[in-house]
Amino acid sequence: MELRVNRKTKFLQLNTVRTVCCFCGEGTPSEEIDHLPSRACFDNRQFPDCFEFPTCKVCNESTKGEERVIALLSRVDSNPEAPAKPDEIGRYMAGVANNNQNVFGEMAQGYGRVKDGHGSVGLGNATDRAFISVLRRWAKAFHYRETGAIVPTNGRICVTYFSNANAMQIPSGAIDGRVHELTRNRNNIGDQFSYIIRIDPNCSALGYYTVAFRRSFLAIMMIDFHGAVILEDQSN
Repeated sequence: MELRVNRKTKFLQLNTVRTVCCFCGEGTPSEEIDHLPSRACFDNRQFPDCFEFPTCKVCNESTKGEERVIALLSRVDSNPEAPAKPDEIGRYMAGVANNNQNVFGEMAQGYGRVKDGHGSVGLGNATDRAFISVLRRWAKAFHYRETGAIVPTNGRICVTYFSNANAMQIPSGAIDGRVHELTRNRNNIGDQFSYIIRIDPNCSALGYYTVAFRRSFLAIMMIDFHGAVILEDQSN
């Protein structure tokens, strides 16, 4: 008799670390696989290889609504050689309009025309909260991916982001570090997503990560387990 094990079970049982949720910081057993950044951010949901994370059900559901917002905003400005798909933009726009009405209201209120026929959308407090909550989860996931360490409940996280409208304010050091070549089934998806890390291989308590989606936004995330660099937990 052959015993078949589904992919989720195989992933979670591959080693002892994956039996614990990498987001809680409390040793909660993992029950599901989370894909971060969300599959919705990528064309045809083709997310990069090796960006799967063990999670409990509560953590897996914690930012579903916010991830819908990021999926839309990740497509605001793309490489002309690999433009975002109009049908996907429309689908996520409708999803935000129906389920994230505060965010959609901010976008609509700030809608306008800028040079070269391009449009603009508004980003307000509700959008900012969505960004921050998603980026904090990304920070934990990326740190787990690179170090195998789970951020403790009292660990400190600092995140910030820049839209294409304020890209000139991005710190010059934000793009320093090791740039990963991202693929899906051997197909390069670097035209959609960029991923840069700065970590000390001898210290899993600190991590610095930069990601960018298309030409839409760039985000910077920092992890500090013990408050050696981040004096207080902050996101701005």
